[in-house]
Amino acid sequence: MILPTLGLGALILTGTLGVNSVRADETNSNPPIIQTLIDKFGLNQEEVVEVFQQERQQHFQNRGENRGAGLDQALEDGVITAEQRQLMLDHQAEMEQERETRRQDHQAWAEQNGIDTEALHSYRMNEGQGFRGGFK
Repeated sequence: MILPTLGLGALILTGTLGVNSVRADETNSNPPIIQTLIDKFGLNQEEVVEVFQQERQQHFQNRGENRGAGLDQALEDGVITAEQRQLMLDHQAEMEQERETRRQDHQAWAEQNGIDTEALHSYRMNEGQGFRGGFK
């Protein structure tokens, strides 16, 4: 009963809030949904975080496979050319790399300015942006 509930919770979180990461660290700044599951069902925090992390990784993998399959179908249907398909895949990879670079730049900036971004997570500084940052 608990494991299906966790799976359903992870699915709802991923589908409702978008694909973002969930942060759980030693300051116990779990997002409310994770902390609620831990508290309500008396679950092990590390196990719950691991389940959410696995779901997130699977979602990213499925998203990439689905994107490729969709582009393959568009190519087959004559909606795009093979060159356009490749351009779209290359552009998506470029955008993902830029996003990672911006994340790293922000983290470096925060460190240079003595800002503990981990400590700020419990203050929900990213309200409205979903869960950002990844697992600890």
